[in-house]
Amino acid sequence: MATESSRPPVTRPRLWDVAARVLIVVGFFAVWWAVYLWTNARGSEPGRAVYLTRPYDLVPGIVQPWTAVVYLAGGLALPLLPFWYYREWPRLRFVLACYAVASALAFACYLLWPVGIVRPSYDGPGLGNWLMRHVVEVDDEANCCPSSHVLFAVLPAVLVGRGGAGRPVRLLVWGLAVAVCVTTVTTGQHYALDAAGGAAAALAGYFAARRFFSPPPF
Repeated sequence: MATESSRPPVTRPRLWDVAARVLIVVGFFAVWWAVYLWTNARGSEPGRAVYLTRPYDLVPGIVQPWTAVVYLAGGLALPLLPFWYYREWPRLRFVLACYAVASALAFACYLLWPVGIVRPSYDGPGLGNWLMRHVVEVDDEANCCPSSHVLFAVLPAVLVGRGGAGRPVRLLVWGLAVAVCVTTVTTGQHYALDAAGGAAAALAGYFAARRFFSPPPF
């Protein structure tokens, strides 16, 4: 009969460890959202927002509200995916460092160059229009460049691609990331410049974090 000292350790410390990681990730995104809303409000102040020629003024048919399904689903799923491949503490910290650096670059751009866009009307029928009506209720016209949607699509794709995922997963994630980049324009949310800026911020965040917060080898 096994004595108390020879029994295998209970799983409670492991569960607390997982809970701590979840809380840290949730806390990060809560802080991110608060800063985003603050910069969004600052950029939306009268006289501050900069407006460019909208893609749908040049090509009216480019706006396809049904693509909001990809825009929102990909935008919610992709930022969380790297935490599966980088779930151990040192690698999790690296993902958060990448996100923090890239987001800091984006927030600085929002404050220094508050690009805004007048969205099209989403009063038509269908799921896409319904989704976009809810998006514009919580997201003002500012914070366009760089696109945070693209940032949180391209950066996770880079992380997953370098985080040990198999080839089918890498292809799937990159396909979804490209689709999210396209839908930032086809939903009427962004200029093409914003998508390019989001990709640049994502890559800058990754390489800067890799330079100063190198992840442990896999």
